[in-house]
Formats: sequence, C-alpha cells, structure tokens
Amino acid sequence: MDYLKIANSPLMWLAVLPAVLLTFVQAALFTKRAMKTGPKIGLTKEQMKNAVTASAAASIGPALVIAIGCLALISAIGGPMAWMRLAYIGSVGFELMAANFGAEAAGAVLGGEGMDLSVFAVCCFTMCISCLGWIIMTGLFTHKLGAISDKISHGSATRVAVLSAGGAIGAYAYLVFDKILPASGASADGGNIIASVVSFLITAVLTIYGKKAQKAWCSKWGMTIAMFAGMIATGILI
Repeated sequence: MDYLKIANSPLMWLAVLPAVLLTFVQAALFTKRAMKTGPKIGLTKEQMKNAVTASAAASIGPALVIAIGCLALISAIGGPMAWMRLAYIGSVGFELMAANFGAEAAGAVLGGEGMDLSVFAVCCFTMCISCLGWIIMTGLFTHKLGAISDKISHGSATRVAVLSAGGAIGAYAYLVFDKILPASGASADGGNIIASVVSFLITAVLTIYGKKAQKAWCSKWGMTIAMFAGMIATGILI
C-alpha cells in the first residue's frame, strides 16, 4: 500500500487531533492569564484591546507563509503529520530537515524512491524527537543558560548570534551539498543542482534587498518564494 494512503487516512487525522487541540488550550490559558495580569501592571482595556487586534493581524502573514510552505511537507509526509508538527513547531524548514534526516537514515529519499510505511514511521519518529533537545535543556537548565551563554560568548551578543547562525548554516549546507555533489548520487539531469542554485540566488537577492530596503516580508516569505522558484526553474529547464 502507498504510504501516503496511511499518512492521509482518517485514523491519522484522529491521532494528531489531541496534540493540535492542546495548542489551542495552551493559547487560551496564556490569553486568560494575560488578560488577568494586564490591569495589575497598569495596562488599560484599550491598550489590551489594541494589543490583541495587532497580534491577530500580525499573525496572518506568518500563517500564510507556513500554509504555503507546508505544501512541500504535505507531499512528503501527508496532511495530518504536517498539521500536527507545524502546530507545535511552526517551522517548515526545520520539519523538512528532520523528515529528510529520518528518510536518509532509513535509506530512502524523502517523498521519493524507497519511501514506504517503515520509512514514513522513521520520519515521524525523527520529527517528534528532534525537538526534544531544546525542550529538555530549557526545562532543566533555563536558570543557567544565561551564565553558559556569557561564558561561551565572553559577554558578546554578536558572538552568540554568530555561533547560532553557524550551526544552522552547517545543517542546511549539509542537506544541500549532499544532493548536488556527484559523490552523493545526484540525478544525471541536474535537477537537484538547478533547484539548489536558483533557490540560493533568490534567497540571496531577497535577503540583501530586505535588509537594504527594510522589507520585513522578505524574511517571512523568502524561503517559500525561493522554494517555489527552484521547483519552477527545474520544471522549465529539465
């Protein structure tokens, strides 16, 4: 049986529903606590109303970005799991990376050759446990993270940002080069190379333009635009 039939089955939708509902409960609890605490710290009802309205409006853009970017995740692991993971993490890039690690560990290509129910299960397992690191660390060591950060960075916020960015760049660079280097078995038609190069160029242009022109939409929509541009270019040129 095609693994996507199971991945998109009613049973999967039912299985992820409690987890998604938990995020709604959490949001309701935080909202209730905020509305109760606001007046105690001197906020007026009008200020709180404006904050709610502004927050709701600001959430539309990121939600659309996630919804569009989610298409790639849905095509690989199905709608239910994509819905659940993005309800918790909200990062398409992170979930694609985690699912890809799981598929590669099982000897398959995410959403492609070798994908079956067993590989799908490995992908789901990898996606769910890959975020446990920071959850455990923040739960157990939040009160010490400030001191650790200061020790590593010697009090330099710039150094912390550089170290964090370096880790992310290294992870994504591995994913890209693993697909385009000849030693990795990249496709002979060059589709992987075209998609990677076009996506990189679009990302670079949007990043530079966004910083120079102070356009926030570039950082919010950049990954989605680059991803679709890479797919379109590959479809046209191959």
